[in-house]
Amino acid sequence: MPKALDQLPEFEDIRRSEMGIAKIPGILKIGIVLLLLFILISQVFTFFNSADYPTTNVSIDILSGDGKITVFIPILLENGTLMGMYEKPSILGNATTEIINTEYGKAFKISGSGSIIINMKQTGKLMATSVEEDEKFVNGFTLSTSNATNYFKKGNGHAAAWVYSEEDGTRLKLSIIRDNGWGKQIIIKTEQEVKRGWQEVGLTIMTLWYD
Repeated sequence: MPKALDQLPEFEDIRRSEMGIAKIPGILKIGIVLLLLFILISQVFTFFNSADYPTTNVSIDILSGDGKITVFIPILLENGTLMGMYEKPSILGNATTEIINTEYGKAFKISGSGSIIINMKQTGKLMATSVEEDEKFVNGFTLSTSNATNYFKKGNGHAAAWVYSEEDGTRLKLSIIRDNGWGKQIIIKTEQEVKRGWQEVGLTIMTLWYD
């Protein structure tokens, strides 16, 4: 008894080929999804691998013409709280430090003689996944004797802070660098000769983005 046309071996092979072709789009979709997922995971891994811990670095250089030094300079406050690094500064030269209260707010008192270099550093917790913590870090800090706020939002520009010196002609250099660890950096600095008594000193502010 002759076989139906669709039962012939040749037609069976054609049917299998058609079924295979019909399945290819689905397989391609799965492959594309897996490829995109792999790329996404790779990018997330690269991001977290490149992210670092936030740091705050403060450097103070002081030189007095007559050898004696007593100055009050602003300190960094995070959400109104004194940063711990001020309790254990690294001091090169003959100097002592303490936190005092003044008519312009808390200040970092430095007493000594000759050339003095003070460095401080504080490292925070990783904040690459927290928009709120990052915002606090770049804009939630203040300088104790200054009215300036929101330093990163303001971008490059200038501000002022109150500084006190018991001697005329003291050379003061202050540098503050805040780095969030994954692309934002704020630099606040000043370098000038201060006179006896209280005075407002100009601060240069720079905000940087980096990869």
